[in-house]
Amino acid sequence: ADRMRESLRHPELIEAGRLMREGKIGLAERVLRPFLQANPDNSAGLRLMAELAVKVGRQEDAEKQLRRAVAIEPDYAAARYELASLLSSQLKLEESLWEVEELLARSPDVLEYVKVRGSLLDRLGRNEEALSAYRDAVARFPSEASLWMQYGHVLRNVGRRSESVTAYRKALEL
Repeated sequence: ADRMRESLRHPELIEAGRLMREGKIGLAERVLRPFLQANPDNSAGLRLMAELAVKVGRQEDAEKQLRRAVAIEPDYAAARYELASLLSSQLKLEESLWEVEELLARSPDVLEYVKVRGSLLDRLGRNEEALSAYRDAVARFPSEASLWMQYGHVLRNVGRRSESVTAYRKALEL
């Protein structure tokens, strides 16, 4: 955590982030490249470079940068979550699930991680695991309508229509 806070303090990263928000991707890259050459283990810089790479369609570069960032800083949840999202968008679902499982091992009560895990299990066709994940999730987060809706979808997909209707109704009540 201390290393992470320290890596965010560099003025070059602040400037590159500002340039990216303004849509000046080329200028941001001109700030980030020399910074990362001088600071190759700066996980925040690697994450920012990955974000830039995604914006210009270089998913493989983004994946490489994010993998390096989490290798350097395993507890860097934002980088790991972005890696999981990127892997999912590339249909590398097993790898994405592994990253989400790592996130949940460190932070089991983050609702977004719980949702993504259930979704990945569903997309992988691991129906019983998906059902179990959503059943546990709605028990832990009973007022979260989107979880009930996702649970209903999985129930419907495995032919459990009456249970799916109950889950959908619960989602609508919330």
